[in-house]
Amino acid sequence: MPNRHVFPREISLFNDYTIKCLAYLIKFQARLQVSDDDLNALIVLMDKWTANWILYLDIDSQTTTVNKEKDKLRKQLEVAFRGIYADIPASKLLVADKSTFNIKGQSTQKGSKIKLVNYAPAISLETNIHLSHILRFNDPSRPKSNDMPEGHNIFLERFVGEPNMNDADIPFANGLKVTHQLYQIIFIDRNVGKTCYYRCYYENTSGERGIQSVIIDVVVS
Repeated sequence: MPNRHVFPREISLFNDYTIKCLAYLIKFQARLQVSDDDLNALIVLMDKWTANWILYLDIDSQTTTVNKEKDKLRKQLEVAFRGIYADIPASKLLVADKSTFNIKGQSTQKGSKIKLVNYAPAISLETNIHLSHILRFNDPSRPKSNDMPEGHNIFLERFVGEPNMNDADIPFANGLKVTHQLYQIIFIDRNVGKTCYYRCYYENTSGERGIQSVIIDVVVS
């Protein structure tokens, strides 16, 4: 059976998917002819995923180790789910099964157009040290997540100038793509004492940009 692009790329949606599909497999194990060994192995993996997921959601416990474990367990879960799906006889699959498992779901492969989200990124200053600003970006719809909306990156613009400029007068430039929650900007000595203005947008894989964020301003120290 075709099963490419089964799993959501965005991590929160992937978590939702695994919970839903495990419950479905348990409920319809006999009809789908899923072996006890395969199902038990999947349950063990899900127990490990759930324990790590609780740590991942808490920003105070979201360490590098937790993130690495999340990525490792995701790969193992994808292999386990795919193995189970491959062993289900095609004659046993109902339309509801295929819909639940996303066996013939919409492709998100490169070239497929991703619909822009209808909100702006949250942007804030994480750290201001000598000749450096570190910015933090968050998805307002999922404030505890480090991930961006599926198929999106941040498009960041900035301008270094005088303080208290009107928003309409700021000639934003130096646009660049940001793909992580934190991003560092480096300045040169002549920028010290000036104000750097920032704004950003979500951008999809087609290069379309969404709603502009608030403009923040930070003095270069």
